[in-house]
Amino acid sequence: MLTGASDYEQFYALDHPFNGVEIVSGIMDRFINEAQNRGKQGLIVLFPSQEDVKKFQETGRWVYTPLREAMDRKSIPYIDFGPYFAEAIGDDNPDDFYRNYHFNEESETLFAEYLYDHLRNEGFAK
Repeated sequence: MLTGASDYEQFYALDHPFNGVEIVSGIMDRFINEAQNRGKQGLIVLFPSQEDVKKFQETGRWVYTPLREAMDRKSIPYIDFGPYFAEAIGDDNPDDFYRNYHFNEESETLFAEYLYDHLRNEGFAK
């Protein structure tokens, strides 16, 4: 990682030969359509990795922005925990909120509150 980029950040580039953004957003679109075909409402949840949060703290930009933009173009419903999480931890070290690349108890609590608020605001929870 001599460039300061995560190992996977390159796959979010729209000109990457693997076309990762189109493939992943296509899978997400198919998931949402399948949920609708079953009479359900699908929702994609984006979780930032600790490297994503560090990069955001450095640059003010999420590395997965191209994926979000593709989902917006395709009208794929999603929520992005990244901005809420980054605001909640401020300038604190993201490593303090993860264990083995997974959220720790404090981060899980923040996410549960975030998701519950979203579901309540959309009328899915009371």
